[in-house]
Amino acid sequence: MITAHGQGDMEVKKVKCLHAAVTGYAPLIYELEENADFDRLLHLCDSVWRCLESDPKLPVKLVCKTE
Repeated sequence: MITAHGQGDMEVKKVKCLHAAVTGYAPLIYELEENADFDRLLHLCDSVWRCLESDPKLPVKLVCKTE
């Protein structure tokens, strides 16, 4: 995480959005192997769906819409 010192509000907000998105989608980003089968994909999606339940704006954060 970057420090807020010397950064504008918009830059800090973008980093927070990106951090939230990467954390929420981490199972699909870091744990989905190239040769994974459908069952493995669904298993990893369970974690993402739980994150979506707690943060419905997660898809917007992935795109870093800060308006």
